[in-house]
Amino acid sequence: MKPLVLALLAASGLLACKKDALTTSVEAVIGQPFDLAPQQTATLPAPAGSISVTLKAVRDSRCPVGVQCLLAGYATVDVELADASAAVQTARISLHTKTVPNYSADSVRVTLNQRPYSLQLLDVTPYPGVENGNPTKLARLRLLAR
Repeated sequence: MKPLVLALLAASGLLACKKDALTTSVEAVIGQPFDLAPQQTATLPAPAGSISVTLKAVRDSRCPVGVQCLLAGYATVDVELADASAAVQTARISLHTKTVPNYSADSVRVTLNQRPYSLQLLDVTPYPGVENGNPTKLARLRLLAR
């Protein structure tokens, strides 16, 4: 019984560490690429107040390397953006395809702190493979002032 309790405590400790690693905030710069894991937030300093970008979800159905697929598949992200006034906007972006309903291809225009910006989806990594299991997906994003 004692080994079982110790094993459960160790497992819960590892899970708690993993959750913290995914929810940490990162610092980013407007105009420079930054990577986010799901539920991770980037804070970007801006002239009229900081902007936060939170990756809410990543979906990746691209055909794995070394496999012949009938469809190429696609990668999409759902992102929440908030400005200094705490106004929240949701952006839905697909990577390199215009065929995903309700998603913008590669970038979306947003207004934050009463200024125009463009949020670009540059990449989703790692690219699917047959042998790489189900790793945490990262979205490479860039916020540009327009």
